[in-house]
Amino acid sequence: MAGALGFHVGQRVVVGEAGHGIVRFVGATCFSHGEWLGVVLDVANGENDGSESGVKYSDALAKYFDAPPGHGIFLRPEDVRLEVVVGDSTAAGEVVDGAMALHTSRKA
Repeated sequence: MAGALGFHVGQRVVVGEAGHGIVRFVGATCFSHGEWLGVVLDVANGENDGSESGVKYSDALAKYFDAPPGHGIFLRPEDVRLEVVVGDSTAAGEVVDGAMALHTSRKA
């Protein structure tokens, strides 16, 4: 089942300056209202390890995610783009006027 703005656990995403990663949490949190994504980044450009203020939360509905120190980050869905791999290029996808728009960059 898709969560916030169609994101779901396991998707590869692009997170602005922080880089690329995998969605590991979608839903509400105890630290702020609204929908959040928890992303495990490929490199240590994050802010946490899947916890907020040093506390890992879990309840009947949701468990925040596990990440190596510095690889976790919580973001609003509108700050994340899907990663799309096309041949030897990686693209960040977003919906523009009802269609998928791709912003490509060559893999090194």
